[in-house]
Amino acid sequence: MLRAEAAAGSFAPSDGACLDDPACVLRSGRHAALVHLFTEPDGLLAALEGESALPPLSTTECPIVVAPGLPGLARLADTAERALWQALRETTTVTALLHQGHSRDIIGSFLASGAGNRLEAPRSVYLVACAELLAHSMHPFPAPHDPNRRP
Repeated sequence: MLRAEAAAGSFAPSDGACLDDPACVLRSGRHAALVHLFTEPDGLLAALEGESALPPLSTTECPIVVAPGLPGLARLADTAERALWQALRETTTVTALLHQGHSRDIIGSFLASGAGNRLEAPRSVYLVACAELLAHSMHPFPAPHDPNRRP
């Protein structure tokens, strides 16, 4: 929460233009987190501010997404957002996320809130992105002809 709060003052939301670039490389936001609470979040926040006692622990998980562009810096995360957060733990492309079944709207909201970030890709990452595009292409390139290969 402290990282999101520190970044909130200078945070500029993404315009989502990279969603139209299949090779756009994404990762979880640098100032964001997915926090798994086992207590009621409002009660915990009130206790941290000194307004009440700590709430009791629960066996029910309460996932909270924290990002600098969210109102109040945090909110409950739904199942689709939790899955996207897991996918963004590794550097990946928009194309790969869409092929995994992640919603373009949720990816866009992660970018807009800072829960996800576009990376300026070094050449090696760009080559990996191109390989992913080829692997998911409807029209893969034919294998090159090898004149030394026996039939």
